[in-house]
Amino acid sequence: MTHVLIVDDDDDIRYTLRMLLEDEGYRVDEAIDGAEGYNRLKEDEAPCVVVLDILMPKMTGFDVLRQLPPQPTQRFVLLTALHRPFSAEEDALLRQREATLLRKPFDVMSALHMVEDAASHLPPS
Repeated sequence: MTHVLIVDDDDDIRYTLRMLLEDEGYRVDEAIDGAEGYNRLKEDEAPCVVVLDILMPKMTGFDVLRQLPPQPTQRFVLLTALHRPFSAEEDALLRQREATLLRKPFDVMSALHMVEDAASHLPPS
């Protein structure tokens, strides 16, 4: 069973994604901000898809990606409501981490397909 960590400060988004992903058979955990998500990820080496919001208190999604060393056991789907172009450094970080981008508001089926695709690139647990 694939593990998914949802890191988002919006309760409704976490709830919606949790219900969707659990219905599809994923094991889902949540973190309410970037700092909590970062702490969980740096301590857990098990394969995991991370659905990571970009704009959050304490640490942004980009902060989390900058501070975590790249791991083949972690794949990222970034959520954003930003409609500005990303900086060159942000674009490079997304490419380096092979992260996919899901813009808010999102279609739940698009979210599910992105998580499925990320999960397909994880090593076996």
